[in-house]
Amino acid sequence: MIRSKAFKAYMEGKWQISDLYKQQIEKLQQSNHACAYCGKVFSSPKEATIDHIFPRIKGGTNEMENIVFACKTCNSSKGDRDMFGWYVERFGTFPSIYLTANYLKKIYLYAQANNLLDAELSTLDTLDLPFNWHCIPTSFPEPDHFK
Repeated sequence: MIRSKAFKAYMEGKWQISDLYKQQIEKLQQSNHACAYCGKVFSSPKEATIDHIFPRIKGGTNEMENIVFACKTCNSSKGDRDMFGWYVERFGTFPSIYLTANYLKKIYLYAQANNLLDAELSTLDTLDLPFNWHCIPTSFPEPDHFK
């Protein structure tokens, strides 16, 4: 029902997409007070920075599935790099199950939307992808290894 009302307000021009985006950010700030990558607890939501799992410079969007809160250190360290590759290099382990699942879901949906599911791997290097396909894990640790 709430989504229906929000959609109606958007269609009537009473809301802008940026308003919805800002509301989602505020919602996350109220409920999440730790860096999605290193787990550093923020003493204030204002310490959190917004990081895009698929960097915007590489075509990542402002969709909520592409946004996490990160401390300034992690956000600047990651920059425009592939989230999974950066994380494994920096922390020496897999990201949390939430980040891993979200990352893989985003890759799958991107590949599906761009007809890449049956593409030859060698052709992927010639494409401007919002992720580094070489970083996609092909094996996974036991569940107790995830944060």
